[in-house]
Amino acid sequence: MIPPIQQLAAAAWTDVTTLAGALFYAVLFLLGALLLARFVRAAAENLIRHDSHKHLDPAVVLFLADLVRVALFVAALVLYAHLIPALRSLGTALLAGVSVVSIIAGIAAQGTFGNLIAGITLLLYRPFRAGDRICVFVPTGAECGVVERITLGNTLLMTDDQRRVVVPNSLLCAQVVVNMTSRVPQPVVAQINVPVEPESIAAARELLLALAADHAHTQEPIGCHVVHLDRNGAVLQLTATCHDALDVQQVASDLYVGIPASLTKAGVAIAAPQMMPR
Repeated sequence: MIPPIQQLAAAAWTDVTTLAGALFYAVLFLLGALLLARFVRAAAENLIRHDSHKHLDPAVVLFLADLVRVALFVAALVLYAHLIPALRSLGTALLAGVSVVSIIAGIAAQGTFGNLIAGITLLLYRPFRAGDRICVFVPTGAECGVVERITLGNTLLMTDDQRRVVVPNSLLCAQVVVNMTSRVPQPVVAQINVPVEPESIAAARELLLALAADHAHTQEPIGCHVVHLDRNGAVLQLTATCHDALDVQQVASDLYVGIPASLTKAGVAIAAPQMMPR
């Protein structure tokens, strides 16, 4: 049987109307908020650690985790204020104050909050990533460039002429964005037209296929076919696969420079350039 003095002490510790009870519940709510906040942080770090395919952005996950932790402490404070009779009016005033401040801040910073929410959306769904080449429409017209950085407010593009374009995230979420970077490696076809004399078609085809196969930036030659033939000569179209569009430009440039010398050295007659009918 519990003595009356101990019963009174226990009742004092759990009575919200006493100072001891108020302190007891304050410590209880604080420890609960701290434990929940630590759990949220650990869960976020564990989620990042086990994201082997890098579908999640660590900055966004930690940012959202911090928002949840702040919300936990605010919720603990409001609940504690409503639990203690002496603080109930303070809790009500706190809720009203938070609501008013939220409304005022939302009206005053609509653009900022819009960009913030859009930035979180972009970082979560990841329609493009840093290093991707995208095309967007801005007030000055269409802009294409490489994504340098994605922040919670803006996305930075570096264009081909070395201009840095800062695009608000809300603008990116409200339009169609063309992502020209493929995550799955796909070969790109390079096509090169070479005019030759009709009697040199067979020798020229063999030489062109060999040149394409020996180039460092080609995967493999697909074929070399006659696409135009008249009394002035023939046009052979050399087709080869490359790793990407930059390789296509390099292959075309190198072959256009080297083919005439190689054909002449092999004794293959080069015809005048042909204008193929459309």
